[in-house]
Amino acid sequence: MEDNKLFSEFPPVSTEKWEEVINKDLKGADYEKKLVWKTIEGFKVRPYYRAENLEGLEYLDTNPGEKPYTRGKHVADNVWEVRQDIHVKDLAEANRIALDAVQRGATSLGLCAKQVSSVADLEKLLKGIYINAVSINFMCSDDYLQLLKLYVEYAKKNGYKADELCGSVDFDMFRYALNHGKFHRGEEGDLRMAKELVEYAHDELPKFRVLTVNGQMLHNSGSNIVQELGFSLAAANELVSRLTDMGCKAHRVACRVQLNVGVGSTYFMEIAKIRAARLLWSKIVEQYKPECDCAYKLFINATTSRWNQSVFDQRAAFR
Repeated sequence: MEDNKLFSEFPPVSTEKWEEVINKDLKGADYEKKLVWKTIEGFKVRPYYRAENLEGLEYLDTNPGEKPYTRGKHVADNVWEVRQDIHVKDLAEANRIALDAVQRGATSLGLCAKQVSSVADLEKLLKGIYINAVSINFMCSDDYLQLLKLYVEYAKKNGYKADELCGSVDFDMFRYALNHGKFHRGEEGDLRMAKELVEYAHDELPKFRVLTVNGQMLHNSGSNIVQELGFSLAAANELVSRLTDMGCKAHRVACRVQLNVGVGSTYFMEIAKIRAARLLWSKIVEQYKPECDCAYKLFINATTSRWNQSVFDQRAAFR
């Protein structure tokens, strides 16, 4: 049997015919009010879409692993890390929770580093965790550069190679400024810290992301998807612009950026947001003419929205 035999027995139906039948079924009711979903971002989502609606979307012709990476960065697979954030400050307790998370399938850990001030502290926090198999993401440190130096020392002491280690630090100068009304070290001081982090990671931790843009903070503060994406990418672009002005190479900065986004309950809109983030980031980076295509590959960390959770749900998430 030919694959298209079934379809050849039915004549194609035009959009006009579909609309005619729909309007007949509505029996005079308002099409826009009954069937068109108006999102908070201002989009009008129609009740159905056809192939003709995809005309002109150039990125659909690209394959996974090709610029602008709208369909993902991976070629052979589409493996996503499963990350568990642990906000507990006590090092021994955080380690216990982390080990349990890894045993349950977590491949990435977010760890509070507020109490880490020595290699011995890292020994306690990371006890039993194979850091060459699990992505380590440090949160809540007062000095991320010093923390990375301790982490490199810890890794060397335990026989790990630098190119085996993946992860990030949650250095976000703009989030601090939004929360406190001022930059942590002053604007120029924070930019110098950002530059030092980029340069140190280039030399010592080639797979670490050291510049974070926390879009989920905007999301959880009530922004819609367009606002979250717009302000987040503007902040990321500002980092690349300012640091290249300070002598950093564009690709070295761009590949160190991690975008944290909140994911709400509007399923298809959130998927569109992640795709749009990849596409727009590619367009932004293109203007800097980077020396390496790695600059175009935006790393996205998606966390469940707290905007539509109850107080009890939020407390449970931070235990």
